Amino acid sequence: MAKGTKKSSKLFDTLKKKSMDDDVDFNQFCVAAACGEWLLYKQRDPEPTYITFKSDPFYPLYLDLSEEIKKKIHRLAIKRGKKVRFACFLWNSNSRKKINLPDLKGLRKYGKCIITAPPTSSECSILFLLKNNECKFLFCRPGDTNWRETSYEGLLFQDAIIYREKLYVVNRREFCEVVINHDSKELRLLNNYDAVLPQISPLSKEYLIESSGALLVVQRKSLFDVAVFEMDFKQRRWKRVSSIGDDKILFLIGNHSTLYSTEELGMTGSGNTIVFTVEDDEQTLYSFSLGDRCLTPLRNNPSNNIWVSHDELISTLR
Repeated sequence: MAKGTKKSSKLFDTLKKKSMDDDVDFNQFCVAAACGEWLLYKQRDPEPTYITFKSDPFYPLYLDLSEEIKKKIHRLAIKRGKKVRFACFLWNSNSRKKINLPDLKGLRKYGKCIITAPPTSSECSILFLLKNNECKFLFCRPGDTNWRETSYEGLLFQDAIIYREKLYVVNRREFCEVVINHDSKELRLLNNYDAVLPQISPLSKEYLIESSGALLVVQRKSLFDVAVFEMDFKQRRWKRVSSIGDDKILFLIGNHSTLYSTEELGMTGSGNTIVFTVEDDEQTLYSFSLGDRCLTPLRNNPSNNIWVSHDELISTLR
């Protein structure tokens, strides 16, 4: 990939406009969503705890007890009449105004978070997808004292996006518009497009992005199998395309998909590329070129613009 002088991305610029040390403890909070100058910070999950068994010094065994410890703490807290919760709030990068939101319950796997509009708007809602065995949404608006929860049996949505002032969710079999009615405390799924994506692996992951005015879904099924589809709203179906934009680089990090121009990253000529890691190897970045379908592994290299950008995103989003 071509190298150049790296420029700050829009997200990095937003975070660096003001010193936030007095407002946000980055060791405890990470960014879950953004809307213009507003960022939503969520309390980080506790760090994993490792135990080393030294019976064989040449073959140490590490046991991750994070989930069991969290469950035990949760059970003890309930037994004592306490509730395990995580703080979250909205923060404006310019005015430094902070708006507290209802606490999130512990021991839940929170997926994609969406802010539908700036909190100064009456249209502002905050939505979380829960990563459970069924589709669950948490939603509220600034000023609410608790989150509302809605479940849809048999559905499990992978991602959500605001596109042309409407909220959409997607999985391999459904693509729906989401309407939140705070007066009736309801969340409804509308306009099911019956747009089915190819299902080759049950482990595939879908990401919704907007590029050059089009709504795209990126489906990653394996290291070597990445596909992109564009929503045709007239025919109400996904159609396969071969590009996210010749001047675009897409980072896939956990629940987040972040699209940058090659100019922002100082990497002109390296567009139409998707960058991601795999769960069991975070020391390697994979760069997948949609143009020639070529996969390039990138080892930890602080002089590589792709790696630097990825590290900055990781430190913010996780």
